[in-house]
Amino acid sequence: MLDWLKSWLNDILKWFVDWAEWIPKKIYSVAMEGIGKFLNAIPVPDFMSQAGGAFAGIPSSVMWFASTFELSFGIKVCLAALLARFILRRIPFIG
Repeated sequence: MLDWLKSWLNDILKWFVDWAEWIPKKIYSVAMEGIGKFLNAIPVPDFMSQAGGAFAGIPSSVMWFASTFELSFGIKVCLAALLARFILRRIPFIG
């Protein structure tokens, strides 16, 4: 007799739960899009275009040493660690 009321209340509850799950996802999506647009809006410095000329002057023996010992990977790992340390220090109760 009251099955229609039960199904109606279940539908309302399901809608509310779906809405409550959608809100954080939407906020995260909008925040990530905003961060992406902000990072794309930062102009590339002029000295970056001149970096190719600076690396052209490195002797081949130094380049062989750098490629053998994977210095490019090591520099990336060190810079990523420094960036992670910088970001983690900004989080309260962690840094």
